Amino acid sequence: MIVARTQKKLTAVYLDLEKETSKLGMEINENKTKYMVTSSYEHRRNAGDLRIGNKTFEAVQSFQYLRNITGNTNSNNKCMKERIMMGNKDFYANRQLVNSSLISRSSKLHI
Repeated sequence: MIVARTQKKLTAVYLDLEKETSKLGMEINENKTKYMVTSSYEHRRNAGDLRIGNKTFEAVQSFQYLRNITGNTNSNNKCMKERIMMGNKDFYANRQLVNSSLISRSSKLHI
């Protein structure tokens, strides 16, 4: 993840990263790399695709990183809702284990 205040700085950091990765025989996958602009002003968040050199990167409104959803409005409401949904999904997937009388209460708490 690269964080920069300006597009000019982002471009400079990306070019440095690309240069260093090419020394190691690697390259940055243009199809998997996305970028996002965050701002409290909506007109600033509506950025188009970013072109650096001969690569074009898709602009996104939100992304998931380390099970945390980050949006371009810096709001964590989506994150909390996603965690609740994941908890409910896990609970209902393991409901038979939780309701089983064959498993002790302490074992259930570890699940």
